[in-house]
Amino acid sequence: DGSSLYSEDAWPLMALISSDGRLSAFGFVFPDGGSLTSAKYKIGNLAAGTYTAVAIAGGFSPQSAIVTIGAGAMVKDFVLTKGSSVSGRVKNAAGSAVNGATVRVAGASIDKAVGTNSEGYYLIEGLSPGKVSLSASAQGYTTTTRELTIEKNRSYAADFSLAPAGGIIGRIKVLGAPWQGALAIAISKDYSTVRKTLTDADWTY
Repeated sequence: DGSSLYSEDAWPLMALISSDGRLSAFGFVFPDGGSLTSAKYKIGNLAAGTYTAVAIAGGFSPQSAIVTIGAGAMVKDFVLTKGSSVSGRVKNAAGSAVNGATVRVAGASIDKAVGTNSEGYYLIEGLSPGKVSLSASAQGYTTTTRELTIEKNRSYAADFSLAPAGGIIGRIKVLGAPWQGALAIAISKDYSTVRKTLTDADWTY
């Protein structure tokens, strides 16, 4: 509500996508005082919840961000840059988000890594054309890698599902209720190997 977006020389478009993948709202961004360097956007009448805000302008890499709408107005600014981008979500075999997973893109002219947020989402921007390797990794999971051919000023989507690395995956409830921070321990038969971890926000380990 009342945020700004700078795109140099193109008419930007804002869109909001709900958590179930539906387009909730969209509209063009109009210049403030005749200059797009101070363009403003405002999207109102939104139900409370989590959305993906997407900023798009011709000749620029689209940008997205996870926003949570509450009772009051919130501000989210975007600065669009030249280049391509790749974004997506990392989940585990149970379908839960993997928080803090590392997503890396590597190629002849780039080696960049980012971490996923609490909902498993990531975004890598400023990619140049060419073939790259895109991988997702996290402690306790097998690294997954795929190849991408990046074209100029394009936005790519790449989701990952990580399998346990020879381990155990599950959820812990205490008295029937989900429990974050519960301790899970695995001990080998001869007691030579001990592994322990805590359940995360969605009570998985």
